[in-house]
Amino acid sequence: MTSQGTLITALSMQEVAPELNKLTSKGCSRARNFLLSHIHSLNKPKTNVNLYQETILVKYKELLMFIRENS
Repeated sequence: MTSQGTLITALSMQEVAPELNKLTSKGCSRARNFLLSHIHSLNKPKTNVNLYQETILVKYKELLMFIRENS
């Protein structure tokens, strides 16, 4: 059984891997929805996009990296 390109040999890891994959998928979908809600707030009139990007969206850089790596 393989998980993200590595061979799983331990019996305990074989038991936990499916649940871990489910949790990772759920975390990615929640993080994606959270980031999309922030991006949709840029559509409001009189929004300073540059300021919003520099102050709010930069804080969630690690969250975006998590989504890229795990989804």
